[in-house]
Amino acid sequence: MVQELHVVRCYSCLLFQSHQIRKDKKFCCKMCGAKQSVKKNYGRGSGKDCRIHVQKLNSLQGSLEAEQDLKLEVQLEEQEEEEFLHGDDRVSEDFVDYSHEFDHHDHNQYADVTSG
Repeated sequence: MVQELHVVRCYSCLLFQSHQIRKDKKFCCKMCGAKQSVKKNYGRGSGKDCRIHVQKLNSLQGSLEAEQDLKLEVQLEEQEEEEFLHGDDRVSEDFVDYSHEFDHHDHNQYADVTSG
């Protein structure tokens, strides 16, 4: 009797994996241990066929994530370079402007002391 397996994907860690087909359509993730029911079969067959399919799917997922990370890195570098070249003109919310409280009379008082 040949054991039939199916390829499923964990909702929590998003990894593809193969499991024996059960009547209750439930499985426990081999990576994170999350118990869940089968929502979608990504493949079905012998153990060897399912393992090869799982490796291919996880490899594709990893390369897509790496590509997205690279794009994000490039965008962040461009943004940092633009901020460096043009300066960041935005004022922090924590910044308080006290320049209106500067008393010009005090400034003139110091000028009289130094000249005199």
